[in-house]
Amino acid sequence: MTTAALAAMALQTLAPAGATAQDLTPVNVLLPIPEGIALNAIVVGREKGFFADAGIDVTSSVADGSGYLSQQIASGNADFAL
Repeated sequence: MTTAALAAMALQTLAPAGATAQDLTPVNVLLPIPEGIALNAIVVGREKGFFADAGIDVTSSVADGSGYLSQQIASGNADFAL
């Protein structure tokens, strides 16, 4: 067997299995502005299933300024803020 074939087999066995809907961990992300071109990574990640493949269910909401972002994170009302 070639080194490339062995490497491919190793990566196949180490690759994580796709998460099912029940296994997804909810994550709430606060955004400083509405989703758009500046925050396209969140939209694309959600639509293409990248977050689901990683086992998370990302929801986003728009905050009322950066001070509000910090308050919501500190109070535990959101998991992440951008």
